[in-house]
Amino acid sequence: HEARWVAAGGRLAAGIDTETARAELAAVSPRLPGAGPADETLQLAELRAVPAGFAGALGAFLGLLAALGVAVLLVACTNVAGWLLARSHARAPEFGMRMALGASRVRIVMLVLGEAAFVALLATALAVAAVPVLLSLLRTIALPAPFPVSLVVPFDAPGVLMTCALGVAALFAAGIVPALRVPASARMHAAGVRATRSSRMRDGLVVGQVALTTLLLIGTGLLGHALHKARSVDVGFRVDGLVNADLDLGPRGYEPARAQQVAADVLAGLRARPGIEAAALARVLPLTMSSMSLGVVVDGAPPERALSPSVNVVSAGWFETLGIPVLGRGFADTDDAGREDVAVINRQLAQRLFGDGEAIGRSFRYGEVDAPRTLRVVGVAGEG
Repeated sequence: HEARWVAAGGRLAAGIDTETARAELAAVSPRLPGAGPADETLQLAELRAVPAGFAGALGAFLGLLAALGVAVLLVACTNVAGWLLARSHARAPEFGMRMALGASRVRIVMLVLGEAAFVALLATALAVAAVPVLLSLLRTIALPAPFPVSLVVPFDAPGVLMTCALGVAALFAAGIVPALRVPASARMHAAGVRATRSSRMRDGLVVGQVALTTLLLIGTGLLGHALHKARSVDVGFRVDGLVNADLDLGPRGYEPARAQQVAADVLAGLRARPGIEAAALARVLPLTMSSMSLGVVVDGAPPERALSPSVNVVSAGWFETLGIPVLGRGFADTDDAGREDVAVINRQLAQRLFGDGEAIGRSFRYGEVDAPRTLRVVGVAGEG
């Protein structure tokens, strides 16, 4: 076998953190039989639901959605705060009468906060009731991606508690200022003074609401534009009418020769079925966040600078099945183990290996440093 890697999972013992385990593995690696260069060590990474290579982009996207959600919440709070402030100003004679009859400032504030709390609790209850319905609608949305994406958003006890916490925060954000302004407004009304400060506050809330709404509209428009452009992203192959299925005969106890024969029979059967235009086999499917490497390009470069391109092992008809244009030719049934080793490379690798010169027909050495294989380029994918 040319590959010398294995992926394994484990659970850290109590009291051992990731950095300690990583240091212990780095110390053990040089003592392993057949240890390679210094950079070929045992690597340790935390198991996450999202691969590390996609965590940044996904985090940025989720951060944008969270920012839009916060903007919506701020607009709603500003709207409710303006409504409560206008309502409290209209009720200034009532509050002035209450204070004249002996009601304390705290009692008036608690009365207004109680009304704001009723609005917040009603809105929170409606939000909790609407979440399951909205999530069911969310799952029916077909995202503009060239591969299936399943949106699974759990809404359990922590989600309900978070919703209630946001409701309480919105209550104080929208209700505390109008409540504190009520006693002063009542006293000014009783004294016949015009409440110009409250008017300026209402005007400020209106300006803030307009600014937040404009920001929200701009953010939503940019997000919609980005999603629309995602439909035109060139993934390098045709996705319409393309389906895939996994076939792994190793765990079933098949010997390699028998497994290859079974895979060839399955492929021949698929190609013979009506309604199937083309079919092919591959070790790695595109856009599955998986990759494979069988060594490095042996060109005299030091190990730390060796080029290690990702590879795939495919059958004849692979490029035709996916609609990938190839300059030269793709693989044929005659490219078996008893003949010359050939390869189809992409434009980027051709540029790295041969510069601006012609790549088809030229050879390069690839594999283990001490026993590389000579591969002749018969095609350049992505050209046509």
